[in-house]
Amino acid sequence: MAIAALRRATKATAQASPIVSATIIDSARPNDTDAGPQGSVRAGEFNMVGQYDVDWLTQPALARLLDNMAASPMAFGSVRFFHALDSGTRASTIDDDPLDGGIVWPDVGSPMNFSRTFDALAALTARGLAPFIVLNFFPKAVAGHAATPPASLENWKLLVRRFLDELAGDTRFAAAMRDWRFEVWNEPNGAPFWRARYNPRYFDLYRATSEAVLGAGHPIRLGGPAIVYRSGTAAARRDMEDFLKFLSAERGVKCDFISLHAKGNWTSKGEPEFSNAFEAAIETAELALAIDPARFAGLEIINNEADMRVGFNVPFQARMDERFAAWMCTLMIAYNGLSSRFRAHGLRFVAASDNANQQLVQTSFDGRRSLCTRASESARDLLKLPVFNFYEILRLLGDRHGTVVAGGESFFPNSELFHLITAADTHICSVFCIYPRASTDTPRACTLNYALTDITWQRVNIARFRVDSTHSNASTAASDEARRGQFPGAAEARRIRFAQELAVSAPIQSGVALANGKFEESVTIDPYAITAYWITPHIPDRPADPTWIEASAEDGNVILRWRPNTEPYFYSYEVYVLVAGTPPEMPLSPMPLRSAMWVDTAPPPGTRTYAVRALSASSIRSNLVKSSPVTIGSR
Repeated sequence: MAIAALRRATKATAQASPIVSATIIDSARPNDTDAGPQGSVRAGEFNMVGQYDVDWLTQPALARLLDNMAASPMAFGSVRFFHALDSGTRASTIDDDPLDGGIVWPDVGSPMNFSRTFDALAALTARGLAPFIVLNFFPKAVAGHAATPPASLENWKLLVRRFLDELAGDTRFAAAMRDWRFEVWNEPNGAPFWRARYNPRYFDLYRATSEAVLGAGHPIRLGGPAIVYRSGTAAARRDMEDFLKFLSAERGVKCDFISLHAKGNWTSKGEPEFSNAFEAAIETAELALAIDPARFAGLEIINNEADMRVGFNVPFQARMDERFAAWMCTLMIAYNGLSSRFRAHGLRFVAASDNANQQLVQTSFDGRRSLCTRASESARDLLKLPVFNFYEILRLLGDRHGTVVAGGESFFPNSELFHLITAADTHICSVFCIYPRASTDTPRACTLNYALTDITWQRVNIARFRVDSTHSNASTAASDEARRGQFPGAAEARRIRFAQELAVSAPIQSGVALANGKFEESVTIDPYAITAYWITPHIPDRPADPTWIEASAEDGNVILRWRPNTEPYFYSYEVYVLVAGTPPEMPLSPMPLRSAMWVDTAPPPGTRTYAVRALSASSIRSNLVKSSPVTIGSR
């Protein structure tokens, strides 16, 4: 379908009746590679999260959040953050940000000190997370106000160049920084982040930054403008068009990606509009290709604040339940589809949320935008929200598209049913999700008759992962009191932790023989639900033995962490408390446990030894590996 037709179909069906039944037939045959008709599937285009201030990344609450992210490799890939160049004064949101210039460069006579920023970068990279560095806010040696550009940008250029030189000179970052993204400012088309005219003052800043980057000579990825983009408005279109024309006219200016902020709702009230986030990406691509297709071929278009609603410190209960997970899954499927449709021009579409703002969370399930909520008075005692499990779904995707044989008319953009079929040499993953395309839509459950053909493995393992109101959902498991902000007691926290992990709707089937290489099933998909079929070959390979990182008492609990398994056939961990040196019949953890981390909630006082082993999808277990003994004090 041509892009213009896609937009017409999306708008024309926005008020259509919700789909209630569908028959879809897929083929597991990969129909494309990087050179193929749809292009590759890249989970890394959807596994970025955002944190407001770099200074938070070294704080205890964020350290535990980062530990949870690191325990699920490939679910999370990068973290976007502000204040890299004026770190030292921690802020939670723009409302409490002093914008005082930090401590990096207090005056022109002082040396630059990036130590706090580098500590934060190390906190990310040590956990396998890539920084997405927003170059915004001026230190005092550059400008009199952190958001007001100075008349001369020479000191800014010195600052950027020194920052890159010191990164390149640090053995922790030198090799990796070429893959990081560096973004010039944040929302320069409006206050409070930018206190000057957008055009030409922001363009002057971007040009100066490009000159500093090119002068430093370090191969990094640079982009912008990260503007507020309300799709369908003349102002947003003009602001993006002006930036693209600036780049077209000055071809020596470096630009590796175009960024924007298109949310579901630009007020703190009302329901999200999916079409806003989707249409803004299409408008940007069409503008780029109309202005200068040669200049903009092969660029990424990144919506790096593709959130349901503006105001990450304004409580919104949809963030606490399956609706936020479904929102992110819907964006992933739709943006992946745009990458396929703009394949001829090499454009790639990226969607992310700034939902790593753990410092904002005050009580349990308080509606503030993060991946986790709090289980107790301790800011480090965390519970995963359902949106965390959207990122777990990313780990299951193949790197190539499968083929839709029949039923394509049943899903987006023709209905609120979203679908993606992916394949890899080692597994197949088919994802379905229901989310309303417009806030006026009322989605209904859909009865899906699904068939997946051309599976070449003689015997397979079939896992049915689900994120909905009853699966993978800490919010549903919580009491009314906990959902109103009261911290749960030990027994309730223990129950919530069992419910918070990515779950299956039925136990995994191992060693299934499929007739004629075909899998068939009828399933009901509820509104705001994600269903992912994960099919792997039945093989005898044993997963690697886990290696312990931590077994320690904290906040009345025991924190257990080990190095994650990365085999493509890895399915789950089993965690045990050893009794007389042997594991009991039942593990301490749920099945499956995809994350290489578990919290033993409020164990009794005494000394405990734990053990963990990995389990493959073919039900092959690694050896059981013991932890060091842990002493739990009385509470």
